Amino acid sequence: MTPLPGLDPSLPPSSPSPHQPRPPHSSSLVTTLALLVLAFAFCLLGALCFIFGAPSPIGVIALSLAGGFLVSALLTYMRSFLKPLPEKPCIPQLHPQAKPREEAIPPPKMSPTKIPPQKIPIICPRSWTLDTVAEKLKSLFDLPSPSSEIPDKKVMFSLKGKCFPQFILNCFEGHPFDQPLPTSTRGAFVVQVNSCMSYDNNIGRTLAILTRVDKSCWETICKQVPLIQGVRTLRHGQSICGEWEQKDKKVHSPATHLILVYPPTLSSLLSLEQTRVLKEKALTLANINKAQAFCALVKTYTNIFETCKNNGIEHLQIDLFGTKDLYSGQEDYDTWQCGCQLAFLESLRHLFIQGQETPLLSITLQSYQEVPLLQGARKAFPKD
Repeated sequence: MTPLPGLDPSLPPSSPSPHQPRPPHSSSLVTTLALLVLAFAFCLLGALCFIFGAPSPIGVIALSLAGGFLVSALLTYMRSFLKPLPEKPCIPQLHPQAKPREEAIPPPKMSPTKIPPQKIPIICPRSWTLDTVAEKLKSLFDLPSPSSEIPDKKVMFSLKGKCFPQFILNCFEGHPFDQPLPTSTRGAFVVQVNSCMSYDNNIGRTLAILTRVDKSCWETICKQVPLIQGVRTLRHGQSICGEWEQKDKKVHSPATHLILVYPPTLSSLLSLEQTRVLKEKALTLANINKAQAFCALVKTYTNIFETCKNNGIEHLQIDLFGTKDLYSGQEDYDTWQCGCQLAFLESLRHLFIQGQETPLLSITLQSYQEVPLLQGARKAFPKD
């Protein structure tokens, strides 16, 4: 049985409590009777002395001794035979006292829920086709106006967000500086770099943009990456941002910020064994996990969008990642191109569902070879 609260379970039930009196013994009974006999004898002696005219001191002494023996007998009797009443054990209440009723406090007003980007699940389409790209575009965007259309031959087109009409997606073919960003607000150009972030030996879009960027600006941005054994190295999918410093001070800067990114590639997803086996063979989609490659691209874009949010950037120019991982003559080339476009559109879906407002007002997709997303946009918004 569980002992009641406040009682010591270490004491066995048969052991007497420290507060209980000792049990009476036979010697106590004999002592009491002897004292009573002596008291009666001296009392009788004192009475006889007074009756028969004996000297008075003898009678007084006899009566005094009789009283002393009587008191001793009474004390012995009380100590040995009379038990004190046991104290009532104080057993605490086993049920908690009812708490006083508290006044209801209204819940605080919560701001609109914003979902962190890392908690939004990435949806990888089963098929990577132009039809899937068109469906994705149709679910996220509308034409800028009812009279707008996407003609067959055009170097640029624009779409507005379906949930956020203030957001504009621009897609164009040409040099990165052919379509300038709004100069009244904060804008950024994104350049793809290698892991060591070399300022020299760049090609394509990165080289074109760096013709306007001062090297000291580049070095300042790269210093955000910590030194590890004397080397600064970007991880796949990592991006860093810094303020743009124009090389020619007399020319207005095309943006306020520059973002460096080391995007993932198909080859970066291979294991060491796969890399060894494919050393002299062409890489195809059959060699990699398509969902893993798709998610890696989406996370790279969302990291850049988060960087823009943290730096107050409202306008962004970027190019599609991964489009050069396969050659145009390969069997899976068109499938992979659609996959790269779908990854970008999936990252925009993440951007739109994070809160009531998107931190970016516009994103401009640039390419040297063709207008990005043009074929999918034609399917999504055909001419009447």
